[in-house]
Amino acid sequence: MIQVALPELVVEKLQAVADREGSELADVLAEAVEQYIALSPPVRAQADKTDMPAWKVRLEEQKRRIDAEQKKYEAQHPELFQRYAGQYIAMYQGEVVDSGVDDAELSRRIRSRFGNTPVLITPVLKEPIQTFVVRSPRLAQE
Repeated sequence: MIQVALPELVVEKLQAVADREGSELADVLAEAVEQYIALSPPVRAQADKTDMPAWKVRLEEQKRRIDAEQKKYEAQHPELFQRYAGQYIAMYQGEVVDSGVDDAELSRRIRSRFGNTPVLITPVLKEPIQTFVVRSPRLAQE
């Protein structure tokens, strides 16, 4: 076992997450480190190969991961609609990890659990992709 010193504030935040989840502090820390590692190597490798700053590469990676989650949602939509119609769901790695009728509360739960890890939060409606119609008034010429 290796010991690592962490700032007290970080430990307090990790302990709060562990308490909310009913988990051990070490388990929460291990999961957080694994999520960081899962995102970091490709981002660093890409940042080294491009002129883009690392933050922009990270943002592109997050967009790519959300797009992948959206495709998984669309593929599973018929089953998800039967179970979660009218609710919001949170999808991570193709699995529903939480759901609820209040999107703000769902988002808070997901952020406390997953931090900044990309997680798709979407309403489960009749159609998998929402279509918006925007009507625009026409100006009459004088």
